[in-house]
Amino acid sequence: MHTVSYPPSSTYNAPRDVSLGPPDIRSLLLTVVNTTHDLYSMECRDRPNVLARLLVSLYELGADKERLSKAYLTEIADLELLRSSVSPTITKTNWQDHLGKQNCYRAYLDFFDKQVTLNGLETVLETYFYTSVLHQSIGSQLQPLVHIAFGLEQNLSPVVVQGLAYLASTFWDVGDFLDAAETAAAAEAAEAEAEKIKAAGVAARSPQQERPLDPEGLLLDLVLSDQRFDGKIEGTNTFGSAVRLLLKSKSDLLGTYVTEWATAGQQLKAEDCSTDDDNDNKGNNGSGSGKRLSSLTRLAVRLMATSARNTSGTIEMDGFLGGQLLESALAIQTLANHRLGAQDHSLFFNRLINLQFLAMLCTYIVQGRPRISNIINTINSSGSLVSDRQLSLSSLLGWKECMNIVVQSDDSKAILAIRSLATARDRLGHDSKCLETANLIAKFVQQGSGCRWIKGGTGWV
Repeated sequence: MHTVSYPPSSTYNAPRDVSLGPPDIRSLLLTVVNTTHDLYSMECRDRPNVLARLLVSLYELGADKERLSKAYLTEIADLELLRSSVSPTITKTNWQDHLGKQNCYRAYLDFFDKQVTLNGLETVLETYFYTSVLHQSIGSQLQPLVHIAFGLEQNLSPVVVQGLAYLASTFWDVGDFLDAAETAAAAEAAEAEAEKIKAAGVAARSPQQERPLDPEGLLLDLVLSDQRFDGKIEGTNTFGSAVRLLLKSKSDLLGTYVTEWATAGQQLKAEDCSTDDDNDNKGNNGSGSGKRLSSLTRLAVRLMATSARNTSGTIEMDGFLGGQLLESALAIQTLANHRLGAQDHSLFFNRLINLQFLAMLCTYIVQGRPRISNIINTINSSGSLVSDRQLSLSSLLGWKECMNIVVQSDDSKAILAIRSLATARDRLGHDSKCLETANLIAKFVQQGSGCRWIKGGTGWV
């Protein structure tokens, strides 16, 4: 086996003052991406590398040059330099042999860089993502998909390559779950079609017989009360290891829930998203697949709000429920839109949607299955988390005010969260829950030392 020895990345220096660079964000972003491309790992102890996304989010939220420079220096100081290592040489014939090996990130980065140079980005995406096993990985809470989608949105090939290498090196295959859900959904569709034919054009089921397309009900009503999920899932002190343990120990039970979700969606006949391109881009997802993803996006917003709790005078928010699930739901729409013309687009889109549901299901369980209320919590003037039943839209801070507060906080998780909420607002048709949750995030960061993000799960007492 051919191996290559990589020098420690500390032999290189990233730029230390981005404020000296060009004033426009595109030039700044290119400088950051190109100079840090192979210097830093994409994840360290459950913490993804969000440097590029953070800078773009700040710019879109109205941050000035000084704020961008400060955010860059703060974030880059916390990134982990790629360490000196001996890794196998990744080739077209062995690239699947080392999936899931985090120490192979640099080797995969080199491999995908070369493939893009030789064949172009679109060919690489089609070969190594859309039609390969990589798209069925649940590793790192789907953050690699978020990174790939961001690269596509910004037209940055190096970022897409980073995302592919991130995806390959954190690979955790859940293809069996997706295949089973796909088979069950196809059987459900065939049965419904047969009933329609038999009924000579009459609807196959009465409204009372149809399953509701309700992932919130599946989680809130069933998973929350399912005693088979009782007991804390202990990994090796990382979220990823806990999810892997859950997938191994409860695979049949998880599969049942994913299959139920997939078959419930068959009441909304999936249409080719090419007929709904304009609607999808505006957030009015008219197709069956689009409605299923919108349902998961709304649930991600609710989970973000649910992740807050009071603990000994400190307000805590769950870093895994509090934003990353919404990021991946939005990324899946981007990835699907990027491949609208493909013959198997609908099939691929639905596989990603089922992957998102499984990721949400696992996250909800690992983080303690917190009880989700229809009422968005708020933080009162004394800094306490309360459920305000009288909360009205007129009493809420506006989007611009929420964004300004979060930008000034320098809280990277909150900055990414509120940008995601704004995107979700546009795609969901200005859902009021997005603004209510934005208010919660803004008031959370205003607490200063009285607030903190936690990893352990706000569902655990």
